[in-house]
Amino acid sequence: MTIVGSTGIGFADGAMPALIMGAVPRSETASANSFNTLMRSIGSSVSAAVTGVILAQRPRTSAASPSRPRTASAPRC
Repeated sequence: MTIVGSTGIGFADGAMPALIMGAVPRSETASANSFNTLMRSIGSSVSAAVTGVILAQRPRTSAASPSRPRTASAPRC
């Protein structure tokens, strides 16, 4: 995620409770904010799981390939 996307999410997450409290009746603010927190937690969990699946499917690239493992060897004279 880029810095721009992260900044936008930060601003949205910071402003959301104030928007919710202004949009619901005073007697429902606690449950509305709790629901918002629940949805944020579920969204974070799902996005972490999806990211994990995507990263697990990517081919691994490294200097040592499985067919030719990197080993330490003594210098030749």
